[in-house]
Amino acid sequence: MSTLDPSPNLRAGYRAAAVLLATACAGIGGAHVATALTPRTYQAHASVLITGDAGQLMPTIARLAETREVALATANEARVPAALAIDHISADSQPGMQILTLTATAHKPTDAANIANAATRVLSLEMAKQPLGVAGRIAAHTLDEAAVPSEAATPLPLLNDAIGALLGLMAGLGLMSMRRRLDDRLRWPDQIEAQLGLPILAAIPGISRRSIRSGARSAYRRRRVAEAAGEAAALLTALTHSTDHRRLLVTEVRADDRCMGAALLALGLAECHEHVTLIDAQLSRSAMARQFPESEEFSLQSVLTGPSPVMPERLAAPSTLTVMPAAPADPRTGAALLRGRPFAELVDKAAQTSDLVLVHAPAVLQGADIAAPALRTDAAVLVVRAGMTRCAEMRRAVLLLQRIGTPIEGVLVLGAIGTRRSTFERPGGATGTAMTGLSRTAPQSRRNSAPDFTIPSAA
Repeated sequence: MSTLDPSPNLRAGYRAAAVLLATACAGIGGAHVATALTPRTYQAHASVLITGDAGQLMPTIARLAETREVALATANEARVPAALAIDHISADSQPGMQILTLTATAHKPTDAANIANAATRVLSLEMAKQPLGVAGRIAAHTLDEAAVPSEAATPLPLLNDAIGALLGLMAGLGLMSMRRRLDDRLRWPDQIEAQLGLPILAAIPGISRRSIRSGARSAYRRRRVAEAAGEAAALLTALTHSTDHRRLLVTEVRADDRCMGAALLALGLAECHEHVTLIDAQLSRSAMARQFPESEEFSLQSVLTGPSPVMPERLAAPSTLTVMPAAPADPRTGAALLRGRPFAELVDKAAQTSDLVLVHAPAVLQGADIAAPALRTDAAVLVVRAGMTRCAEMRRAVLLLQRIGTPIEGVLVLGAIGTRRSTFERPGGATGTAMTGLSRTAPQSRRNSAPDFTIPSAA
């Protein structure tokens, strides 16, 4: 079953476009600064007509116009410093034409025009002093005088802006490539499977903040979210049937105040006709009551501090789900409750009356109380937030759970980008099917026949 959600891809595309736009704008800004700091130069052009049979002598005449002697004479004629004329006069001619174009370059437009016009007069005098051609019949005459240029020849603002934008785009691409290489955050389900060797239960698309504030049921109404949660429930049901793991620890790598992963997984299992009990053991960051407001009547503390652990009533919808939220408690009190015998008895009684018991525990790397609920469960389900959880953190969390003897049934990915694989390899070498084509309806309920427990009244 595909869990592709276009919104994360669009957000990633928007971020990439924003980075490229920012670097391109920075490049254009740098080009503007470079243009402002670059001295302006002006070019003036004058034309000289070469009379007589110049033919093959045109390159020689052009070289003569660029000599130092002609430049010094031109500076004297134009009454400008010699440095403004030396190496600032160029001559160009086209094959088959006896017209020579003299170009003068200067930082002032009037100087450029004066130097170009003076160069034409000096060239005529030099050719008169040094006869060229047969019997010295080749002469130079001014054809067009240079006009004062109105625009600078350099710098070229548009060209500089284009080059700056191109360099900015290249820098942006380089930054994104470097960030992608250095960033070890887990983004795709296939990446998690390949690097950690853990099966992916499902990849749940990104959930809007509005749905998060409205609770888990609001998010579950989205078709893609419901399909992904149902896929995780079907796969988890099959895995727990084969391993007889009925008490599951649902935990995150890093603390997540929303507990959305555990809530959606419980809804998916309940819709698959599994009798599920969801116990919130994250006492320091309790948020389960926000996901299921109707369950606020019974809290974990009120149940554990009673004369004997009793199970609250199941929710009205779905009727196969029991939710036991936790009231906020200080870390010391919460640790004492989770390590006490009443909590162990509560989990055992929930396992007798339910097909599956989900214990939402503190985050592995940020919760000091992860060991207590882990010892009361058979296996764990890790919740990973795509684009937020780093690979190194994930490895540390897996290693910690393995050290305390809690096997990992699978990984639930929140905010995933892309699709999940059709097959996976479970730890230990056994190959299983991802069950992408399974029906949302799970096998028959396997609830054991156990005596009923007292249900406290609303009062």
